[in-house]
Amino acid sequence: GRGYIIDERCKNCNGSGLIPKQESITIQIPYGIREGETLVIDSKGDEIMKGRPGDLYIVFHILKDDYYTIEGNNLKVKLHLDIRDIIEGKTVEIDTPGGKRYINLKPSDTSPIVIKGGGIFNKNRMKGDLIVEIIPEIPKNIDKSTIRKIDEIFGKRIDPFLSKK
Repeated sequence: GRGYIIDERCKNCNGSGLIPKQESITIQIPYGIREGETLVIDSKGDEIMKGRPGDLYIVFHILKDDYYTIEGNNLKVKLHLDIRDIIEGKTVEIDTPGGKRYINLKPSDTSPIVIKGGGIFNKNRMKGDLIVEIIPEIPKNIDKSTIRKIDEIFGKRIDPFLSKK
């Protein structure tokens, strides 16, 4: 202690000699901040008697998104499309964390589609990409006569094969 006994504690500081206060501060969130990283704000922590205030530690937690996942600086998303739109080609509007983006699908496009600069920043202020995986939605109730019609349109079937690097 400080060498004396307090008969009656101060109602403002409860005998500590310090009056608690709340303060709002504005911080700049650094580019590329990731889950669990800590930002230290100098001298914005608790006060102590006859000393320098402590530091304020801010730990970041990134909210999970229902649609997007983060891989490095890239954002990944799965886009479900009607098989007819994949065959014909289509312009698709998608909502991204950075705003609306448009994907101009051509019949020859394959998954994944990479939108350069559609990802998130790293610590060097460089943006990753938005990687869109196309998931074909195929009708569940196709009968044999419909399959024959498709075969007539597409011609001979191609056997499955692996692509070389």
